[in-house]
Amino acid sequence: MARRLALPSLVGWALVAACAGGPPPGGDDSVPAIPGDLLAVETVAVLPLLEVVLPVGTPAVLDRDSLADALAAFVDAGLAQALQETGTASRALAPAGYAPALAALGPATLAAAYAAADSAAATGDELSGPAARAFADLAAAVGVRLFLVPRRLVLEPAGVLTWRGDLRVALVDGQSGQLLWLADPRGQNPTPPPGDSPDLLAAALEKTVSATVSAVARGLGSAGKPDTADFEDAGP
Repeated sequence: MARRLALPSLVGWALVAACAGGPPPGGDDSVPAIPGDLLAVETVAVLPLLEVVLPVGTPAVLDRDSLADALAAFVDAGLAQALQETGTASRALAPAGYAPALAALGPATLAAAYAAADSAAATGDELSGPAARAFADLAAAVGVRLFLVPRRLVLEPAGVLTWRGDLRVALVDGQSGQLLWLADPRGQNPTPPPGDSPDLLAAALEKTVSATVSAVARGLGSAGKPDTADFEDAGP
């Protein structure tokens, strides 16, 4: 079951809850189109994660909506932290860091941005007119050129209290309206946490998310280099 998240209350957005099944689109990653020195000199703004797909059979004692919200927030902050700590980007902004600018733009601009990430098929291509305008508005409002768009996180069981996370993510140049990178990096918690309380599931999923955002940072940092088609992190 997938929960389409309400965007963070700190900016007052609301999206309708919906249910869907199955993982995000698969297939090979497109050829990156990132100039070699672009990330080293530019700030990357991370948009809020839009959708979390929790594992089937999540214990009823856990509030699925609250768990999904917590994991989404962990992705938002974790992506920005991972990009900066790994040196992938010169600087990275989590959504909370520029929330007023996002709130001023309104949900229609963000909806166009997410739609662009959904429909994008090949890196190096220019986005459609409405999508390009949405990112141009974002770039002007936030004061950055590059946007990392985490679209959908799918969490699936990989063993006893071990999980695999797949995150559909794109990098867009808001000034040129060009899709620079599109991938589905994967992470997994290598070992289950000790104990037997329901909280262990949340702890295991958090470790999986941490591994997944690390895979995103490594994959983005390696974009354009040979042998980087698959990005996977087994976690700490």
